[in-house]
Amino acid sequence: MGNPKKWYFGVVKKIIRTAYTSKEKSPVVIDTQKAIAKAYNELELTKDGEIKQRIVKDILLTGRETYVSLSMKAYVTERTQMRIVSDFVYQVAEILGYEENKP
Repeated sequence: MGNPKKWYFGVVKKIIRTAYTSKEKSPVVIDTQKAIAKAYNELELTKDGEIKQRIVKDILLTGRETYVSLSMKAYVTERTQMRIVSDFVYQVAEILGYEENKP
């Protein structure tokens, strides 16, 4: 059994999806978009970075694919995709300054 998700996981995931598609120019949205871009670009530096970027973009950011459909196209298991998306969300949360302790 894996580690339980941190308290802010769902919040940050929703913030990522909203900010990625938002055309609003408020400072909060712009900061979030910069954090998303930074984390997304850092994926390229990791092993299999292009595949990880595709998974994050197609599943989390645009919502065009499901885990099942993308697993057949990218030859990556659903569980591995979930881990990649989860790691991305935590990386964005770290950039945005979320902590483990509830406010």
